[in-house]
Amino acid sequence: MGKGHIGAALSASAVLMDLSKKAQRKEEVDLANDLQRHATDYETLAIGVLTECYNKDKEMSHKLLNRELAHWGGNTLLALASSAQQMDFMDQACCQTKLNEIWMGKMAMHTPTWKIVLSLLVPFFIPWIKFSPAESGTTNVKTGSKLRSRKNSNKVDPGCTDGDPDEDDVEFTRSKSRRGRNAEKRPTYSVGCTGSVKDTVSLVSAAFYFYTAPVTKFFMQQTFYLIYLLLFSLLILTNLSPTTVPNSPGLLEYVIWAWTSTLIIEEIRQVVTTGSRSLRYKIADWFSSTWNKFDFVMYFFVMMCVILRYTLQGDSFEYARMMYSVTITMFFLRFLQAFFVNRQIGPKVIMIQGMIGDVLFFLIIFAVFLLGYGVATQALLYPNSPLEWVLVKQVVYKPYWQMFGELFLEESEGEMDTSTCSSNTTALLLNSALVQCSHKNWLVPVFLAVYLILTNVLLLNLLIAMFSYTFNKVQDQSEKVWRFYRFSLIYEFFTRPALPPPFIIIAHAVRAFKFCFWRCCKNEETQSTAFKTLESSLSKQEVDKLTAFEKNGMENYLMRTARESREHIHTKVTSAGERIERVIEELEEIKDEVERIKDEPESNMEATTLPLPDVTESLGSVNQDKLQEQIVRLEQRMQQMMDLMEERLAVRQVDEKEDEYHKAHTDIENVDAQSESL
Repeated sequence: MGKGHIGAALSASAVLMDLSKKAQRKEEVDLANDLQRHATDYETLAIGVLTECYNKDKEMSHKLLNRELAHWGGNTLLALASSAQQMDFMDQACCQTKLNEIWMGKMAMHTPTWKIVLSLLVPFFIPWIKFSPAESGTTNVKTGSKLRSRKNSNKVDPGCTDGDPDEDDVEFTRSKSRRGRNAEKRPTYSVGCTGSVKDTVSLVSAAFYFYTAPVTKFFMQQTFYLIYLLLFSLLILTNLSPTTVPNSPGLLEYVIWAWTSTLIIEEIRQVVTTGSRSLRYKIADWFSSTWNKFDFVMYFFVMMCVILRYTLQGDSFEYARMMYSVTITMFFLRFLQAFFVNRQIGPKVIMIQGMIGDVLFFLIIFAVFLLGYGVATQALLYPNSPLEWVLVKQVVYKPYWQMFGELFLEESEGEMDTSTCSSNTTALLLNSALVQCSHKNWLVPVFLAVYLILTNVLLLNLLIAMFSYTFNKVQDQSEKVWRFYRFSLIYEFFTRPALPPPFIIIAHAVRAFKFCFWRCCKNEETQSTAFKTLESSLSKQEVDKLTAFEKNGMENYLMRTARESREHIHTKVTSAGERIERVIEELEEIKDEVERIKDEPESNMEATTLPLPDVTESLGSVNQDKLQEQIVRLEQRMQQMMDLMEERLAVRQVDEKEDEYHKAHTDIENVDAQSESL
């Protein structure tokens, strides 16, 4: 039956979705819709199998999510879903509970945020936190014994390595109640001085678990990043001068440069440690993130600041100051990613990203109106203007601010103060304080009125409608969108070293030393720890058990869906049978009515006192109308019965095909069993 069923379904969904987008670009609408429908079906299959596995065993299902899939580039299920933007799969409870475990590290899941922040600021409060050093259902922290319950014999023990991991060893029978299962929770332990007391961990281990948890790395990183922004702001505001000034650059500026260098090195580490094998694909994978693209531009501006800092002097140093100002603005905007961790603010940041795209489309449309109005009014107010760069500013500057209420009415109506302006070219050349007076033209106010109506009323309301659509689209599925983008944040801080910048350079040096030692000694254990990844290290027995567990979950899901489909078809067949019985009863009634009508003329002829021709004519017209009506009803009922018989025949064919499928499936399993025994 193959391996990696969930990964295969996610990969098929990703390929079909990409083909659907390409078909959509080529205006192949029907083909694109068909491919998208099939992509959704494959994702639904992956969700169904994962849910079936999660309902049986949470720990095994969590191991499925971060198991390395050799057939799919060594990626995990979470990585596949993230790269293909499969939000429905990432929204499942199994994925979110696993992400919560990764996010909290070895700390207890119920640890509040305020306690983590307080312990980060005052490390003496770390003993107040409880930890879960071992995963549930695996090994006890103190005794090392396996925590496997007899009542949970229908579950696969991920830590068991005895015997062959045969499929027959994995029972996948549905329990009567989820509460009835003896599902084991992650044990929590308090902090002791040495950890020798039962159900305690040592103080050193607690500190290690605390500072290596992704949630702690996140808060520590953001704290030092705010300090970095504070120092950068002080540099630009108080101590940014040309190199000709003594003690410039100063110590603060060198600290900022060194700090930024550690940030750049961390981005390089992320590129190198991605799962792609080729450097080209590593870079492409890194650039697939919008925030990484933003980082690339931001750090490029930093390097430009350093170059301009040493090359520009005097009045031209103002350009270096401008570059510094743009750069620190980008660093402040980069802090928005930190809000992704919050359930309420995170979706709002995603809305802002979508609205920026709406603004870009709006500016393209607005530029047409702005340039049309700006060129026309400039030609009327200042005819035969000299060809200078200031002409471009005059064409764009005034129409832009007029949209926001700065109308420049005196200039538009040609009523400028003659003491500050002149129409004489010679006077303008002799006195630089004078400006050129605008010409009075009645068409300019008309242009202004039409321009304001189109921009302030039409275009701005169009922009508001686009914003509303983007807001509603994200708000309707805000929870799903937040959960999807949360994965990239958790993955980044899981792989990030515990030390924040600028001290992160120490961790980079240690990792580089480990990597060089591995290259020299070819030590596989050192290689796995030199660059930590989210993929779990599983033994061959555990991988085989996970494969069998996933296969049984897939088969159970397919059998359940087939059973539900048969039940639905059985309901339709039962309904069709009842309708056929009703039609037969009505046909019997029609037959009795026809026979009664045929006997009616004889009784009427005996009972009537009218002349024979009149009675015959009257009865003939009445019986003819009734017979015609009954014949029409009979034909309609017969047609309905034929349709129902055809439907019943189709249902019977479907049942026969399902029986053939189950028979073939049983034969394949028997052949597999015989081949394995041989």
